[in-house]
Amino acid sequence: MFSRRPATKSGGVLGEIVVSYLIAMVVASGCAGEGGGGGGPTAPGPTVPAILGTYTGPAFWTQTFQNQLGDSVVFRCPGNLAITQQTETSFSGSYVIEQSVDCDRSTGLVVAGTVAQTAVTFQLQPAGPERNIFEGISGCQSVTAEETFRGSIMANQLQAASQAMVECPGFGRLDLELRLNGAR
Repeated sequence: MFSRRPATKSGGVLGEIVVSYLIAMVVASGCAGEGGGGGGPTAPGPTVPAILGTYTGPAFWTQTFQNQLGDSVVFRCPGNLAITQQTETSFSGSYVIEQSVDCDRSTGLVVAGTVAQTAVTFQLQPAGPERNIFEGISGCQSVTAEETFRGSIMANQLQAASQAMVECPGFGRLDLELRLNGAR
């Protein structure tokens, strides 16, 4: 029926039970994580969406120029933004604004990209001599520029915008919003 374990010099069966209990407590407290506070496993953090891909649309880029009187003109341009690398919440890639009746061609890199749930931020670094994406648009020079694009990505749809004040020949100083909106 029951077999009796032989007594040991360290305290017999009762001593072995105490030692086993202490080992079990040490192992259990180690599983509780830093601080030994117990509480079981922690809940996972928010998931980071996988956003790799090429986002495009027939009027992917929108340039809105507005003068000091509030008059504005809008140009819509084809193009894309490709997110080719993503590590956790950081991303990078490339962009293209296609040459069209209303738009000059511009290409470059997407840098300093971050994603947190549905929010995205990134900068566009032109391949040419321009200091920022706003340089060279329609022959204008940037006076001040918000170089970070801010927006969202949901259900494979990317939208973001940034603004600058530009100096344009024949028009003077204008506010310029550059917006992108497309799907992958």
